[in-house]
Amino acid sequence: MLSCADEALAARDPLLPDLRLLMDADACMSLIADRLGGPVQLVPRYLRYKPGTSCVLAADVLTSAGEQSWLITSYAAESAQKVAKAVERAPEGSVLVADPDRGLLMATEAADRDLPGLAALHDRRRQRLLRRLLGQHELMLDGLQLRTLRHNPHRRWVGTLSATDGPQALLRVYRPDHRRSCTDAIAALARSDLGTPRLLGLHKRLGVIAMEFLPGATLAGLGHPDDPGRDCAGYRSAGVALARLHACTGLALAPIAVTAEVSSVLKSSRQLARLMPDTAAEVTAITDSVAARLRALPSLQRPLHGDFSADQVVISDAGQASLIDLDSARLGDPASDLACAASALSRDVVLGGCSPESYDRRLRALLDGYVSAGADIDMERLATHEAAHLLRRALEPFRLRRTPEWASAARLLIERAGDVLRTGSLIGALR
Repeated sequence: MLSCADEALAARDPLLPDLRLLMDADACMSLIADRLGGPVQLVPRYLRYKPGTSCVLAADVLTSAGEQSWLITSYAAESAQKVAKAVERAPEGSVLVADPDRGLLMATEAADRDLPGLAALHDRRRQRLLRRLLGQHELMLDGLQLRTLRHNPHRRWVGTLSATDGPQALLRVYRPDHRRSCTDAIAALARSDLGTPRLLGLHKRLGVIAMEFLPGATLAGLGHPDDPGRDCAGYRSAGVALARLHACTGLALAPIAVTAEVSSVLKSSRQLARLMPDTAAEVTAITDSVAARLRALPSLQRPLHGDFSADQVVISDAGQASLIDLDSARLGDPASDLACAASALSRDVVLGGCSPESYDRRLRALLDGYVSAGADIDMERLATHEAAHLLRRALEPFRLRRTPEWASAARLLIERAGDVLRTGSLIGALR
């Protein structure tokens, strides 16, 4: 069932007749069950929307054949040729439903046209590719199972390669033209003493890299409401690890240009205005203020994670934190990483995955660890970056499809961005 915000969005985009379908998990399940002739379960994971052009839903789908990661794509009206071309280019067996007249395509993740490495991991080239990636590392390559962790359609895929005794390696697939900047960052950090995952192998043309899998639990999966002590210890350890990264010198990382940061915020602002036109004036005012403040900040060139949150930290059995998912690592302002973590926790609060009490406890523990390792926090820089990250995060309630009330959740994040600009980051009150 669609929310009022979903209905309003679909009504504003008549060029995508199946936009309603992709925003309605029950309707998707019903259509798939009808086409396949059997019961279906579907869990939305990510929705990629280009107004007037296309919409792609990445979802976990359970059928009689087992669980698979699917891409369900709606093309603009009169796009039969696009569907036909997509079917022609898709690996054998990956297309499950194709309706050119309707502009609808349902396929496994292997059919992601911009990630050719995914197709290679699902067809007869798989063993040859794995030998090239991992053959020199004495890993058993027969009988390994591929498991999807995250898939941002047409941008990036992350998964594990597992044997019966557990994961053997982490695989990442990129658009081939984006692969180099990602692997350069990962390799630069792997040469440090930070304990980040090693780069095991890569295939340049297919955009596939294999990385060391670090044992332990992600910080996001560690927290438990009945065990706040364990929760705090993990966040404190993460703060120490982040401070160590920020203190590193001599890393061959590319700098983040302030123009790129401003461009990212402006892009998020435009996307929010399309999703929720009634917020356009407020979002524009916040965006203008954030952009001006970013341009005014004196440049800093310190190593950054670039996408720091609880999902990007692994806690070992001994309680030590290691940073993972470092393909966005760059040189820039350390306050951006702290702001990124704070904005992710704010998103979790509005989506119901984190209580306000847990937000305070986790953020305070992160800061305690960070400062205990000798790092300092510039509150003006932090507020500017936090507002920027909150604007970017405001798109995630729509994209992640965790609640039909995504518009209300997005508004709360937009309001929070405005509050941070006016009164400063909540981090200041927690220190």
